[in-house]
Amino acid sequence: MKNIINKLLLILLYISNILFIYNIYKLNILSNTYLSIIIIFTIILSSIITIISLKDTNKLLKIILNIITIILIIVYIVIISYIINTKNYISGITVNNKNYKTYQVLVLKDGSINNINKLKGKNIGFLTIDTSLDDSISTLKKKIILNNKEYNDIESLSNNLSNKKIDAISIDKSYIESLKENKSKVLNDTKVIYTYKVYIKNKVTNTNKVDNKPFILYISGSDSRGSVKAIARSDVNIIAVVNPNTHKILLVSIPRDYYVQLHGTTGVKDKLTHAGVYGINKSITTIEDLLDINIDRYVKVSFATVIKSVDLLDGIDIYSDKSFVPWTNKKCYFKQGLQHVDGTCALAFARERKTYTEGDRHRGENQEQVISKIIEKLSNPKYLLKYNEILNKTKDSFETSMSYEEITSLIKDELNSLAKWQIETYNLDGTGAMLPTYSMGSQNLYVMIPDENTITTAKQKIGEYLK
Repeated sequence: MKNIINKLLLILLYISNILFIYNIYKLNILSNTYLSIIIIFTIILSSIITIISLKDTNKLLKIILNIITIILIIVYIVIISYIINTKNYISGITVNNKNYKTYQVLVLKDGSINNINKLKGKNIGFLTIDTSLDDSISTLKKKIILNNKEYNDIESLSNNLSNKKIDAISIDKSYIESLKENKSKVLNDTKVIYTYKVYIKNKVTNTNKVDNKPFILYISGSDSRGSVKAIARSDVNIIAVVNPNTHKILLVSIPRDYYVQLHGTTGVKDKLTHAGVYGINKSITTIEDLLDINIDRYVKVSFATVIKSVDLLDGIDIYSDKSFVPWTNKKCYFKQGLQHVDGTCALAFARERKTYTEGDRHRGENQEQVISKIIEKLSNPKYLLKYNEILNKTKDSFETSMSYEEITSLIKDELNSLAKWQIETYNLDGTGAMLPTYSMGSQNLYVMIPDENTITTAKQKIGEYLK
């Protein structure tokens, strides 16, 4: 009976050993040297255990070997689960699914229409500047029969609803967020009676292979709590120039309110944040025009990740240079100095801009601090026990156009060199103004007129990092 148990444990050890080697090979983040060392070590260890176990050794030694074997099997199983979770995580954040836009149907509050079915055969207004106009109309027509009326800007759309020339409007939720931000009167007179989604196929804007050559990565962040798959305004716009040869990274931060010409448009300019409403490609091509660069890949981040990550890490300590109550969450309070915050208040801190005279520029500094504190906490070995939980709860908060092979190749190079990266940051600047925008029509909104000197400096720095 004891021999049967010994042999069974050895079989399980070899199965777990093989699965461990197979999965770590498929993960593809270790160099051949490290991989060979691991394979040789596991084979030698298993062989030693096998030889001793099959010999007619004393009872105590066999018990000890059985305990060691069981521990090794458990360790292999745990490591395999970590590897599989890591593979699934990397595969999950690569662009392999459709993004979507969320649309809302609005009607007048004082009208008799209170559900979507009462709009059957009625006139519904849509925006012609919406890049998903046809898909939006066809999706809604699957629900009800309607007469679509198209308008060039939000002002015309809302005015025709107010004047009862149309019965409802269907509008991308991102526009509604902008209307809320600017306290538009139309929202006071309307109510939402229906919400629907329009799915859009992802497109990779650049097919250049990212390898050991310097490349440019666009980081697009939304400080809303929606899914990263939702097409929405880009509140964080950072260009990361990565040089794997020199192990240097340049981060160029562009204010969300930068007044720029959206790619493919003429006439009135717009806030950079509004480019995200038309999809990630519009943000990329607009920034390419602004800085005269080619962006190789992008990463989209939802700042809803902040809440999940910080709470899993038992909170973080942040420093505030002034006392304030954030406009996004009145339940949080920040005193001047160092304080411990949970995920909800960490997000409020990262979103705050109205408290500061520097506005969006100071918000960028807060976001950098929160991200740094999260990374600092993650480096603590005790949180390795929460590794799988952290991955599972943040997997829907990232999306990148980099392939699985590109991501693992960069990780492999880093593990092989163990070089310390140098990071330089640079912020574009400008002057505040109230001007009309392409997306919102003639209504004057706060924008930032670009400082051409900072743009010139950014171009020079980017050129240096690409050498």
